[in-house]
Amino acid sequence: MKALVATESPSTWGQTLNVDKERVYSERFSLSFLERWAVSQRLARVIAPLRALLQSKDHVRVLELGCGYGGANLKFLYRLLAQGHFSGMDLRVSAEPVTGIELFEADLSQWQPESRWDFVFSLAVVEHLADPARHFRLLYDCLVPGGLAVLTTPTPLSFPVLMTLTALHVFDARTILDHKCYFTREGIAFHAQNAGFRIIAQRTFQLGMNQYVILQVPAE
Repeated sequence: MKALVATESPSTWGQTLNVDKERVYSERFSLSFLERWAVSQRLARVIAPLRALLQSKDHVRVLELGCGYGGANLKFLYRLLAQGHFSGMDLRVSAEPVTGIELFEADLSQWQPESRWDFVFSLAVVEHLADPARHFRLLYDCLVPGGLAVLTTPTPLSFPVLMTLTALHVFDARTILDHKCYFTREGIAFHAQNAGFRIIAQRTFQLGMNQYVILQVPAE
């Protein structure tokens, strides 16, 4: 089964630009209107399954892998849903305390969880990683039996569009050119099933240029 799309590798361009991941993925830099819209569209895929879980279970623990410096997605979800215990991890996070949210620092390529969560999400992260299979296994290892994960990543269709928007300085070149791979639908399923997940839903959005998958750890 073909797990990854065989496009010209953007990772070599990222190496040419000498992308400083600790700065790019942790600093508080401004986003364009289109980038903010893209973020909101990804986050929208988290709300429905998380809300359903919160309505069916008490004391739900939520984790975002790659939460950004200030944990903006977690802050939005906490204000919207007003329940649950939210955590987020990234290379660098703010030390400023936030009500209802715990942020901690770790490297996704090395971190191993010592706790388990009921719901884990990872939005536009896996395409930046050199070992995507490990990321799927990490999602699995973070979850309790029966736990849910939501993952988003661009589709191969988005590649020329993202390159054009980057050339026009609409999207930040440091993040887009750091993409290591663009996953086919079959590639997502391949990695998810190899990690042990059951696929609950798998769909595209943003006119087919983005995709999300809802995964579940089998109950014991």
